[in-house]
Amino acid sequence: MVSLTPTSLKVESGAQLVLAVQVDSGSARVEAYTLEVEFDPTRLQVDTAAGADQGVSPRAAGLATNIVNVDNIQGWLVVTGFDVTGKGPGASLHLLSLYLRSIGTGGAAPLTLSVRILADELGRTIGTPSGQGSVVTISDSCPLVPNPDQTDTDGDGLGDACDPDDDNDGVPYGNPISAPLDATNKGAVIALPLNANQSDKHGFGCGDNAYRSLLAATFTGDGSDRLLHVQEYDIDSADELAF
Repeated sequence: MVSLTPTSLKVESGAQLVLAVQVDSGSARVEAYTLEVEFDPTRLQVDTAAGADQGVSPRAAGLATNIVNVDNIQGWLVVTGFDVTGKGPGASLHLLSLYLRSIGTGGAAPLTLSVRILADELGRTIGTPSGQGSVVTISDSCPLVPNPDQTDTDGDGLGDACDPDDDNDGVPYGNPISAPLDATNKGAVIALPLNANQSDKHGFGCGDNAYRSLLAATFTGDGSDRLLHVQEYDIDSADELAF
């Protein structure tokens, strides 16, 4: 039996994951193998920049020579290895590490492992070659908003790209001025509505003939939360804003 381990794992979209290829060779020494891993290319890709060769690294029980072929468009990886002296025997020989990266939206991304060749030092087939795959579950902290880095500053399960309060201080961006400004809300426009019962054809939240004040606050970027500048604007129905 050749298997991918762990048999299941959960990762965030955009994360690298490492799977081990292990074999139970019984009492035989492993001299040659050809293994094929198939995956959903819309959710997983072999990280060809990682590992010793196109996303693959031989481990302690790995064979001396490995030939790697990858197709990230069709979604397959084939590794052929051989070693005239053989490796093993053992119940959990660590042959290879495979480096992949999760992409796309969340969901289950199964990988299947097929064993084409598994032979001992005399060229005999070891047991009845079979493969056990793995299932990768990809989580996306902002399913409706692109956020490839999956940053979640406050660790609440919502990525910064779609979290209205990513520092979890209770102050959503753009709240009324009655809520305190902080460095995370830097650059936000804070609105003070007036005369809300009048007609409002421009959508400012106040009457057409009334004025509304806007405050734009800028903070230093050094993490000290020091207020750098506050600019106040008065808008009437003839004004336009561009941000």
